[in-house]
Amino acid sequence: MKRLVLTWDSPHTFTIRRNGRVLTGTLTIRKPKGIQRIQVRFPRGVTLVMIRDAWEKQRRRWRTVTSPPTGPHLFFAVRAIVLPKHQIVWYVVHADNRPFDACVVHAGKRLPTWK
Repeated sequence: MKRLVLTWDSPHTFTIRRNGRVLTGTLTIRKPKGIQRIQVRFPRGVTLVMIRDAWEKQRRRWRTVTSPPTGPHLFFAVRAIVLPKHQIVWYVVHADNRPFDACVVHAGKRLPTWK
């Protein structure tokens, strides 16, 4: 497997590619007033199979870590895909239907869940 495309119940996508030993991804966020593409580089040891298996285990959905109150012009949430030794964390920030998101890979313990 050299490519994995994650889709869920939204117009957004996360495409992850392997080029030799290097694993990179592009999280594409589509909003009415803009499209944002976030490049993500994965640490050594993370594989496409790990990501695919974690995604399937989470029923092809991002795990919501926190989702504070939102307003008519602002939305904020933290979402994650939990891997054996890492987490892919998506910081969702939308203001006036424009994306200002970030996506990183954290090593170590899982983020706590606030609800």
